[in-house]
Amino acid sequence: MRRYYLLGTFFGLLILLSGAPLAEAQKKKDDLDPKEAKTSEKMIKAGQLVGKVKSIHESKKTLRISVTVVTPKPNVGAIQGYAQAKQNYLNALYKRPPDRAGAIQALAQMQQHQANLYTYEKKDHEYELSTVDEVEVRAIKPKPEFDEKGNIKKLTKKQLKELKGPDPKKPGYPAEFGDVQPDLIIKVQLVKKKEASRPAPMRRKKDEELDPLADNLPQVSSIMILHDPAWVPAPKIKAPRGG
Repeated sequence: MRRYYLLGTFFGLLILLSGAPLAEAQKKKDDLDPKEAKTSEKMIKAGQLVGKVKSIHESKKTLRISVTVVTPKPNVGAIQGYAQAKQNYLNALYKRPPDRAGAIQALAQMQQHQANLYTYEKKDHEYELSTVDEVEVRAIKPKPEFDEKGNIKKLTKKQLKELKGPDPKKPGYPAEFGDVQPDLIIKVQLVKKKEASRPAPMRRKKDEELDPLADNLPQVSSIMILHDPAWVPAPKIKAPRGG
């Protein structure tokens, strides 16, 4: 009897001691700073955009870019012309004897109309984007350095390798958010929260638009500067030869 009592006391102490670390871990989890919890949310990639910078707000780390969207539209005239040329091609082949010259001409017309079955309309769309706290900025080419004559200094392979930064496998070269200026062509990587729960409908004021995805709008996680007009040297103009 005494033996069972000792065993029961032993297992009771064991359960009590094992529960202490779990309680401490739960307490730490409950005491987690809400800001830290928010930053630990999983983000996933949400696409890329390539466009021209229109404006930038460095203190808020927001930027507005203009993206050119190309939309294909059916060319009715070309579609009808292709159908007619195809019929002419078949008619030329069914003739006895076959009209080889007519078939070749109709085939050429088919190819011409087929190349113009669609027209493409370009339209610019502007997007206001915010960035994550630790947005990464890189440039496809290193920022040039000029000599006393205004010529771009040529960098050696060793210098270019050093400019790549600690991770040479990353594309481009390190840059700063302040390097992003209007008229630059950039490519941005968008991210969003992995689990986006749609909020419950809320009452809104009159003339107030409700955006149910406002809390999960994509943000910019990285920026790649593709082209900077200021970094392109002006063409050299040769002085005219004397008479």
